[in-house]
Amino acid sequence: MTRPIRVLYAFGGHRWQHHHMLHQIRSVVDKLFLVIEDAHLDSTTVDPEWPTLMITSDWCQRDALTVRQHAERSAPDGSWSTLAFDDFSAPLAAHVSSMGGMPTYSVHAAFATLYKHQLRLIWNHLARRDPARRMQIVRFSCLKFRTFGDASSFRVIAGTDPALLRFPVIVKPDCLDGSSAVMRATTGTELNGALSYALTKMRSIRPIARALGFRVPPHLILEEELLPSPALCGHGEYSAQLLSCEGRHRVLGITDKFRSGAHFGELGHVFPSVTFPPALLSTVENTLCMVLDILEVLNAITTWDIIVTADGAIGLVEGQLRPSGNHVMELYDRVSPINPFHTLLGVPRQRNPNNVLGIVLFPLPVTPVFRVERIDVPTDARVHLSVDSRVYHARFWKGPIAGPQGYVRALCVADSFSKAMHILATWVNGVLIHGRDASGSAVATEMRLPELVLGGSVPVSEKPT
Repeated sequence: MTRPIRVLYAFGGHRWQHHHMLHQIRSVVDKLFLVIEDAHLDSTTVDPEWPTLMITSDWCQRDALTVRQHAERSAPDGSWSTLAFDDFSAPLAAHVSSMGGMPTYSVHAAFATLYKHQLRLIWNHLARRDPARRMQIVRFSCLKFRTFGDASSFRVIAGTDPALLRFPVIVKPDCLDGSSAVMRATTGTELNGALSYALTKMRSIRPIARALGFRVPPHLILEEELLPSPALCGHGEYSAQLLSCEGRHRVLGITDKFRSGAHFGELGHVFPSVTFPPALLSTVENTLCMVLDILEVLNAITTWDIIVTADGAIGLVEGQLRPSGNHVMELYDRVSPINPFHTLLGVPRQRNPNNVLGIVLFPLPVTPVFRVERIDVPTDARVHLSVDSRVYHARFWKGPIAGPQGYVRALCVADSFSKAMHILATWVNGVLIHGRDASGSAVATEMRLPELVLGGSVPVSEKPT
């Protein structure tokens, strides 16, 4: 078993609303430090309750030494480690962990998941080497564009000739997560529009990323859309969490993952999955454990988004060497008998939660709101509400919020899927958003739950996988 970690350095923990995970970690370590780039130290992202360690925005060897020297003073016995909360901070976190304390994974592995084409090359190599593993080959092209403003000038840097890909295809950045700038194209005309849209979106994000030390190159992935089994949850997509301790891996659980059809934003998760085929559990575990071995992952919580295809193969959507976002880890904390963070940090605690199942959903406005001023919500102890403070900042709203946005989160745990959904449906009827419309006039709108399509031929199980 991993020896107890007394001091942990959280890279990227101040971004993307990770408070619940940070509280889980702080309950079992002596000291928790947020590693923060100097360019990102502002009141909207850093909570004063968390001790911080400042580094530069260059993410260089000097920064790694700064963290290591701090760790050696804080935990002279070596009982320290790092944890990355986003893909961008993973390479530096991995490098620091290799300098002492508890090692996490190789820097090579961090870059292989940061740049999507590298992980796809690894996946496809394994799929071709051992067809019996039922790994679906991902047919893709990685394109390097000359500039962000010209979608017609590029060269292929990985994968196949894009002209050989069959529609529909998915367009996504090679180096961005969070479903940013992702689109689906069914024709050549739609593809040209999707390429231009993705490059424009990436160009708008680039200055912010540069200030934080992130590099967003003009590289796009084009890949044939994987056709999911129509019998499974809406898009046949699932999110698997794996725990690695001293190089031994195991699946912690699988969630049903629901997303929008147009831009692939997440609409919600159900944990444990109520539609995943139990017969495929061993296939998923064996496949993902093999990938983790190749990536030299030693100690980490990792997230793998997968699709079960119509013929029962496992297809790769994304892989990240970090805990899942979008409050999925809160579901694990409230439902699972094993807290992943406690086990990873060498302080496992067996629990007997009364909850069988948890659902987290991101409600949507019924009508568009251009600027949110206030959100009225009913009081219900069974619904755990989270409102991202960014919803009130005008700079985050370039248009209506009728699309799938995770600014408002509703989480419910219960003893069955139908009961949890009933509680959430009743609760959302009392939510009211106050704000402004496109003309600046006051507007008030209700919210609705996203529609969860659970498959057409297999009934939802009240006894989760």
